[in-house]
Amino acid sequence: MKVVIVGGSDAGVSAALRIRELQPNYEVLIVTKDSYPNFSVCGLPYLHSGEISDFRSLFHRTPQDLEALGIKLKLDTQVLAIDAKDQVLSTSSGEHITYDTLILGTGVLPRRLSVLDDLCSPSVFYLHSPTDGERLESFIRTNTPRSALIIGAGYIGVEMAEAFITRDIRTYLIEQNDQIFPSAEVEFATRIQDALIRRGVSIHTSCGVEKASQTLDDKISVTLTDEESLEVDLVVVAVGVRPNSMLAEVAGIELNTQGAIVVDSYMRTSKPNILAAGDVVHTFHRVLDRFTYLPLGSTAHKQGAIAGEVASLDQTHRFTGSLGTQVLKVFEDVFATTGLKREQSLREGFDPLFIEIEADDHKAYYPGANKIYLSILGDRATKRLLGVQMYAKVTSAVHKRIDVAAAALYSSMTVSELLDLDLSYNPPLGSPWDPLQVAAAEWIRRSQIRQESSR
Repeated sequence: MKVVIVGGSDAGVSAALRIRELQPNYEVLIVTKDSYPNFSVCGLPYLHSGEISDFRSLFHRTPQDLEALGIKLKLDTQVLAIDAKDQVLSTSSGEHITYDTLILGTGVLPRRLSVLDDLCSPSVFYLHSPTDGERLESFIRTNTPRSALIIGAGYIGVEMAEAFITRDIRTYLIEQNDQIFPSAEVEFATRIQDALIRRGVSIHTSCGVEKASQTLDDKISVTLTDEESLEVDLVVVAVGVRPNSMLAEVAGIELNTQGAIVVDSYMRTSKPNILAAGDVVHTFHRVLDRFTYLPLGSTAHKQGAIAGEVASLDQTHRFTGSLGTQVLKVFEDVFATTGLKREQSLREGFDPLFIEIEADDHKAYYPGANKIYLSILGDRATKRLLGVQMYAKVTSAVHKRIDVAAAALYSSMTVSELLDLDLSYNPPLGSPWDPLQVAAAEWIRRSQIRQESSR
């Protein structure tokens, strides 16, 4: 059997590795337009901050490592067309590749800004691929920029703001929404914004780019929609992504309204012998109980492994859904989220009650205690937990505390059931009632007050 995988990032490589484990006699070929397969794009901000000194450190596995495992590679090769009937791929090198099973892991494409693309400037960057990261790092080391504009204040935008400030680059961060970091409730977005401002980031919300031009000394002159003018040495555009699904669309594979490939829980597409996984596919959301588009690296790894199992004729596992669990480091602080936000829960027809508390990350009498700011969102009608967000110092381990909330959401627990969880306790590390449980108790109290007042 010959399995061909298009795309050499998280989903594609996870699929290939799983096939090699289950069916060592299968021929496995990865075809990717990149020069660097199995590369941690999520690590690029820490390369650009200088915390990681070597670009090669971000390889999960080198091409040589993958080939040593029996995985064949065609690098710098773009697949131009899929003939689903005859099971043949056409490539940019003029080659025609046959397959028995095809796995699409083509990922995403960055959303672009024409006002900047029209400049054709080497000082404008989209931080999307390993090649993008290598080009930006080369630019920084060669030109020693003193100022930067970041357009888009989501994960990449905030992480790059920290990276540039760490590297002593004057940083402007703009966001078209009325708050930075739209994934966060406004209370937590404000904390993220304050942390950035304290370190010197200049932030503009409800703001975009009106005009852009290149100066005689190769700077980028930008006029913002709030009428402020900036002149910077480089621009990073991080305004979101879209599924890289054109190859699938032309082949007649079903897409959803957002352009993502439609798959079932075994990652099977609408075409026989073609699977898809990762950021290019839609994702089942366990709280919403329906499919949506939610591209995440951790999800891509899981889906890729399942696609590899199905390609190996093993259907033991299926993809059971995502919650959108994410974590963000902001200098010495960490923000974490899982599940829904208030606004989203209202749109989905829930009756949400949102509460926020603050609690010590461990017993206050033990030195070094810090506050955790934690919110719980629950449905008043069913008492079901809908979402949790946290913000605290790196040392407060909110990146693991949010996983408790994610496990509760995965299991469709009610808010009150959080009080029954048997969580660890030691004075230097926590309290008999974990902050998540303190918040749950407060949610129950306010829910009961609301019920009594409505009678």
